[in-house]
Amino acid sequence: MPLLQLKDAADYVRTNKASQLLLKVLRSVAHVFNFTEERHNRVNRYVAVINAYKRGDPITKIEQDFGCTKRTIYDYIKKAGVQPRSFVAAEIREDILRDYRAKIPVKKIAELHGVSLRSVRKIVKQAGLRRYPLRK
Repeated sequence: MPLLQLKDAADYVRTNKASQLLLKVLRSVAHVFNFTEERHNRVNRYVAVINAYKRGDPITKIEQDFGCTKRTIYDYIKKAGVQPRSFVAAEIREDILRDYRAKIPVKKIAELHGVSLRSVRKIVKQAGLRRYPLRK
């Protein structure tokens, strides 16, 4: 009997067409209670994590629900070919850039929009803005 691989689950997530083997495994897998059973349930968890991510569940909730790390979640997302979510909405991004151009301090911008300092700096860097001119 052929073994089910993570690639089979990735193909299912990409195409929404499950192979007969995948359907058989998904129907037979019960709730996971320990690590050994979890190893046998990897494909089922993979599909569930991807579906939760597509629904918009926060990464921290997915971590708690499925007992996996952020790195595992992002690895699954990459294998499935799912586009990673943007962490800051487009309209908030524009407001951040507007405030940055208005010379408002970065810390204040972060507080106003409920994002981290790192997010503000990353958005500004991606937009190619500089607060101070380059030195010669």
